[in-house]
Parts: sequence; C-alpha cells; structure tokens
Amino acid sequence: MADLAEDQCFKCFHKSYRKNVVISLPEFCIKLKLLVSEEILVEQLKRGEDAAFKQVVDSYQNMVYNTCLSIVKSEEDAEDLAQEVFVQVYQSIGSFKGESKLSTWLYRIATTKSLDHERKKKRKKRFGFVKSIFGDDAQVEVNPPDFNHPGVVLDKRKVLLFY
Repeated sequence: MADLAEDQCFKCFHKSYRKNVVISLPEFCIKLKLLVSEEILVEQLKRGEDAAFKQVVDSYQNMVYNTCLSIVKSEEDAEDLAQEVFVQVYQSIGSFKGESKLSTWLYRIATTKSLDHERKKKRKKRFGFVKSIFGDDAQVEVNPPDFNHPGVVLDKRKVLLFY
C-alpha cells in the first residue's frame, strides 16, 4: 500500500521554501499544465492574437485592479491605472522574458504604475503650493501674518519716540 502512495506522489523543489516538497502527481500535472498553457498564451500574445489578450484581461483584471486600488485608494484612479497596465502589457509583451510567471510580471507593472501615479499626485500638490505662494504671474504674494511680535512692536515704538 505504501508503494502505491509513493507512486502517486512526485517530489519537486519548491522555490519559495527552498526545500523538497512532496505533492500528488495529479496536482503536479495540473501545475505543469498551467505553466505550459501560460507559455502558449504568452506566445499567442507575442504574435498579437486578440483572443489571447482577451483571455489575459479576463483572467487578471481583478488582480490588477485590486493591486492598483490597494496603493492609490481611489476606485476611479485604480480603474484608469488597470486599463493603463493592460495597454502596457499589449505594447511590451515582446520584452517579457518568461523568467517569472505572467501574473508576477503583471503585478510588477501594476505596482510600478500605481506608485508612479502617487508620486505625480504629490508633485502636483507641491507645485500647487508653490504656485499659491508665487501666484500665476510669478510675483511673490506674501500675506503678512495678523500676529504682531512684541519685539517688532517695541522697535516701531522706539522709532516713533525718536522722531
């Protein structure tokens, strides 16, 4: 009976744990089939097949959207960024080397686009602040504070006394 169980299992080297893991042969076959089908899908994408691109969008749109949403915290921005991610995938699939899974590559693009979006937002805020100080015509607009410092008030009094 133990021999039959060993025949039904397969040892593989699991990358994330860096140790030998015993998985069942059917599970291994499913994982191998997914990897092969992903390679075929990437090849179809590289050939520019629309059906392959539709399959990628259908398979990964939730993952990409949720990744973007977790970073930008805005549903509208996350939708726009997810669309930009898939446009970039379509344009740059030729640079995909296949060293990682397609989902990892998509995740990296989504993360990078989202972080770039956040950086641009911060830059716009800083520019808006600087613009509010200098105004639209590049002249300094300084609104003096309502607070009068006691030392300044005393200096003004001395000037008035000696006049």
